[in-house]
Amino acid sequence: CLLPGHQVAMSVWQPQYTLMFNRLLSEPGPHYYLHVLMPGGAESLGEPDYELEPGSKASLMGTLCRVAVGQRNADSTLTLVVQGLGRGVVLRPTQMLPYSRGDVQLLPDCEALLAGALASERVLGTAAVAAPARAVKRRLVAAAAAAELEAHLPYEAVKVSVDAGGHLAPLNQLNVSAAAAVIAAAAPAVEEAIRGTLSSLDGSGGPLYEGSAALRLLDGAVEAAERVAAGGEEAATDIGAEMLEGLEERVWTELDGLLRDIEGQRGPVPVPSQLLGLMPPAPEAGWPDSFR
Repeated sequence: CLLPGHQVAMSVWQPQYTLMFNRLLSEPGPHYYLHVLMPGGAESLGEPDYELEPGSKASLMGTLCRVAVGQRNADSTLTLVVQGLGRGVVLRPTQMLPYSRGDVQLLPDCEALLAGALASERVLGTAAVAAPARAVKRRLVAAAAAAELEAHLPYEAVKVSVDAGGHLAPLNQLNVSAAAAVIAAAAPAVEEAIRGTLSSLDGSGGPLYEGSAALRLLDGAVEAAERVAAGGEEAATDIGAEMLEGLEERVWTELDGLLRDIEGQRGPVPVPSQLLGLMPPAPEAGWPDSFR
């Protein structure tokens, strides 16, 4: 599993993936790919129920990665250093064999999507257009959030670094010297992406995200931004609190699941009282039945 902000060294030896990366590296850089967990690995490629489509057994959410270092070895394997840049989702498959290909949408975290939705509402407030359809707003949010992510890459993912022992750093190294320039460039890049997307659409937005894992997340950001536009600063504060509560609930639910998995393999796991002291009150709907 490779998450945004992480970097790892990989040895690629399976024929399907050596072919994929050799083709990728033969093109001019930068070299991007979507790192997705496929149950069964390469053996599932081309198998029924593992197409990159909603409802299949394949994961459609993954991490957009950049190949920072690629080395072809004498035994036809590859050694790569890859950096996780941001979350992405497969919208539709375009190829299953000899390796998977598909159309991918950058889909940053919920805070970035909300920021993109708010920026879109501001642009729409100054643009001479009729009230856009929900599908159009989804496209604007996705474009804004992707533009912001890309604008921050010179700061968040720079050259590969190693420690004094020659070990690869587990996290992407920040380029502090680029911070001011990145901050100054981000807002204009986001606005340009929104206006460019708006001018390229025919008013309907099309069914681009229908049935995809992106739909719920984009709609959530659009709805939150609409509430802010209607209710002003108080609505923005309420939405921020709701997002925080939702994230907190998710953290504790996933931590509980992790502890139960470890307990099933290794026996009881003591939980420090200091950690339990940070546990929030139960959410309005209560904790899941499995929560302990």
